[in-house]
Amino acid sequence: MIKDIDQVSAVVSQPHRLPAYQKAGYALGIHGIMYFWYATNLFLFYFYTDVVGLTPAQTGTIFLISLLWDGITDPIMGAITDRIVARGGRYRSLVLIGGIPFCFSFVAIFYVPPSVNPFIYCLIANLIFRLFWTMTYIPYTSMLTRITTDSQERSNIGGYKTIFIALAKLPVSYFVLSLVVILGAGDEASGFLYTMSIIAVIACVAFIGCYILTPEFTTANTGEGSTGLSVAQVLTYFRNNTQLWIVLAAMFAASGSFGIIMQSLIYYFKYNIGDSGSAKMAFTAIAIAGLTAVPIWMYVISRTSNRFVWFLGCCLAAGSLITLYLIPEPGVWLVTLLIYFAAAGINGFLMTFLPMTADTVDYGEWKSGYRVEALTFGFLSLANKLSIGVAGWLLGTLQTWIGFVPNVEQSAATLQGLKGIMTLTPFFGFILSALIILRYRIDPQYHRMILEETAAAAKP
Repeated sequence: MIKDIDQVSAVVSQPHRLPAYQKAGYALGIHGIMYFWYATNLFLFYFYTDVVGLTPAQTGTIFLISLLWDGITDPIMGAITDRIVARGGRYRSLVLIGGIPFCFSFVAIFYVPPSVNPFIYCLIANLIFRLFWTMTYIPYTSMLTRITTDSQERSNIGGYKTIFIALAKLPVSYFVLSLVVILGAGDEASGFLYTMSIIAVIACVAFIGCYILTPEFTTANTGEGSTGLSVAQVLTYFRNNTQLWIVLAAMFAASGSFGIIMQSLIYYFKYNIGDSGSAKMAFTAIAIAGLTAVPIWMYVISRTSNRFVWFLGCCLAAGSLITLYLIPEPGVWLVTLLIYFAAAGINGFLMTFLPMTADTVDYGEWKSGYRVEALTFGFLSLANKLSIGVAGWLLGTLQTWIGFVPNVEQSAATLQGLKGIMTLTPFFGFILSALIILRYRIDPQYHRMILEETAAAAKP
């Protein structure tokens, strides 16, 4: 619980502005992570079905099991992280410690050795990869609570993050398929291995940069998050943190929907349009949307709230997808345009869910008297990973249900099914997310009141 009113007052009066290089340094961490997130979401499902030769059902099972494992380890890692003390900041240190093996494990999931059972190998490789993802991602996201306690500044950092996310998406979206062809010299499997190795090196540099440039301050209560809290106290925090559960539910609906779009696009271009190479147009549009939408969303946030941007973004994404579904045979450029607008909407929730979660940490402390940082972000990551895992399983299940068979000519019904999977399924997910997030109530003024009342309550 909060011990020192002077510590709390210091946090409440903490300067609102951080140097741009520190915000960029923090954003470098997500830049590295997003290379892996984007590459796995765009290409891993396709790599396993059309290159390795696994069935859609086997691939969906790998996604579901590995992401369930990932999700389960997230809160465990959060609980462990909250009890670690490291000189120079525990969160930034753990990002570096987890980030290096994270890079090696990423290469391993895009390589299947000869004379092994490909299903078993891919499953084990993904379990290891997801473990290192957890070891890097949970400390990284938790670090936001140690950079600033100002809600508006957290939103500003969210803008930096979204730009750096887009800067990771651009090279992955535009160059990967071309590099696979060039580096593979006709061998698609080798092309993917060499290309993903290059991406891993770039991500490694980003993790090192994040460690060097990002500050980490001490929080107001015990100074070390939930260190020393009993299980009962932690449960009290989560039971009273209703705003966190709203964010988790809305994240589950939106993240899985985005995952289905990402994993389905290459199939749509390869089989519906007949040109898998053109998929890079839509991939690049998603990345460009991240760059162009951020300034607009930042302005809207400054005039309204994170909640409104999340809601409006989900509505824009849903509207773009249903429009794409209703057009009988859209060409490459029309598909690309509608995917751009969908991605612009998706960036609304991508740039707000972390600042909103950080605010729920303060809300939970205000309601319960206890502060739980890393474990909170562990549950956020759990919701995100479970959502993506379910999306991967659902994609494989639906592809099997519509009669999809890799690398053969598809029937008209199967092609329509592929289109429906890519558009209608996420459409309903985004609508659900928009409705859920309307119940979130923490805006900048409310958050300021939370900090002030928390400080007042700590006064002897």
